[in-house]
Amino acid sequence: MKKLAIGLLLSMVSVSAFANIPTFKTLADEKATFELCQNYADTFNKNLSSNVKPAFDVVKPYYVTPTIELDSIEYATNKFIGGYEKYKLGDYLETVHIDSNKFAKDHFIHHRFLLKRTMNAWHVSCTFYKPKDKWQLHTFNFNDNPHLFND
Repeated sequence: MKKLAIGLLLSMVSVSAFANIPTFKTLADEKATFELCQNYADTFNKNLSSNVKPAFDVVKPYYVTPTIELDSIEYATNKFIGGYEKYKLGDYLETVHIDSNKFAKDHFIHHRFLLKRTMNAWHVSCTFYKPKDKWQLHTFNFNDNPHLFND
């Protein structure tokens, strides 16, 4: 009986520990990384003057950070963007691919996009890491700094 109780306790602990391991989707190839980043960038651009939730929803299943942390980043991003009134951003024009670069002996790939608006432009990028045979989203960000647009 004592062994059964210990076995049940250990299985509950391991199930509990497994439940706290973040799960995320991976991507099979470089084309998929480009398409995910492009979707994130365009969704971010189209929702820039209202709410970035749709853009975060694009990357959330692929990001290794726990959902609660990503929700906090999303909240802070909406607060930051809220400081830009629509007249400072202007309307959506298009999302333009700037470049894609592989580095660190091809273990990383980085995609950059320009978010064209009628009054301003922003920069979005995604970096993917390939630890084995699949790509995983390592970082994604946005910036309103025009110096990042340099080729």
